[in-house]
Amino acid sequence: MSVNIDHQKNSITPSTTTLDIDTTGSLVLPRGNINQRFPSTKEGAFRVNTETSSNYYPEIYLNSSWNEVIQVSETPGSGYFIKHNGTKWKAVAITTDDVPEGNYNLYFTTTRANAWLATKDTGNLAEGSNLYFTEARARASISATGDISYDTSTGVISFNNTSNYVTKPEADGYYHPKGGTSSLDFIARDLTIHGTSTVINSTIVTIADPVFAIGQNTVAQSKDRGIEFKYNDGTAKIGFFGQDFGLGEFSFFLDAVNVSENYSGTIGGFNLSGTSVNRLSDFSASDAVANDFLKFDGTYWKKTEINLNDLTDVSAASPTTDQVLKYDGNNWAPAADLTGISEGDAIAFAIALGG
Repeated sequence: MSVNIDHQKNSITPSTTTLDIDTTGSLVLPRGNINQRFPSTKEGAFRVNTETSSNYYPEIYLNSSWNEVIQVSETPGSGYFIKHNGTKWKAVAITTDDVPEGNYNLYFTTTRANAWLATKDTGNLAEGSNLYFTEARARASISATGDISYDTSTGVISFNNTSNYVTKPEADGYYHPKGGTSSLDFIARDLTIHGTSTVINSTIVTIADPVFAIGQNTVAQSKDRGIEFKYNDGTAKIGFFGQDFGLGEFSFFLDAVNVSENYSGTIGGFNLSGTSVNRLSDFSASDAVANDFLKFDGTYWKKTEINLNDLTDVSAASPTTDQVLKYDGNNWAPAADLTGISEGDAIAFAIALGG
């Protein structure tokens, strides 16, 4: 291959279409900033851009513009992409962090997952081996034999008494155990009854436990505690005796009114004929005798004998012989008796007083 060098046109023209530089050295490209490009608009022009210090890169003029020739310093692997790190181009494996989120294929977040699940229910989930509940399946899983019958179409369980365990003699119209009219006893280790309302329709109720507990104390409540009873004095009424929660006292009401289990009404009387006043906490008169009175000493009511000075309108301190009580306009006080009055004066005085 021959090479023609035209010094006038600054060109090298090989005799073939390929210029082969066969050497172990290197080909040094022209370099400079963007103002030093020459020719500045020649297709295929190739040079090194030194516009930015310490960030040189090769560039080529193609399709009417200068374009950077990408330099990749790392050895690329399968699935790698070329990514610019702000300084240079590198061969890297990209992740979803490198791809901006679009409008449809959104990235997963806990908030999005919870919002999506909130719009779903079992209606959106196909049934697997764990079957969903249906009334038909529930009824089909129940069966009964003997004295118990079960209707799968209605779900009703009935005692059909096939073995005649319970009889109903015509004499009293009540059901009794098989073998007679004796009472029906239930034996249970512990029995708990839950419900809003439990009614025991029995004439006599006997409870062996000597202490009968009512109410509960697991949470604070403002309800009265006691017994409500029903009576009829010509009109159906209720009464109540027990703790009045508002007063904190034992109360007894007749013709009572129940408002959310707090009672009010006419205060009932108590028959205290068999009660001793010595049971009162502020009373101390166990040694009282006939004609004694009760007098409060500032702490207790005690038995005592009454005298004139115990009367609020009498001032009888330090009387002398033959004095009498005379009213001075405010109190009865000791004073001299009337003396020197003749019998006629006494009779006239008595007549004047209406005697």
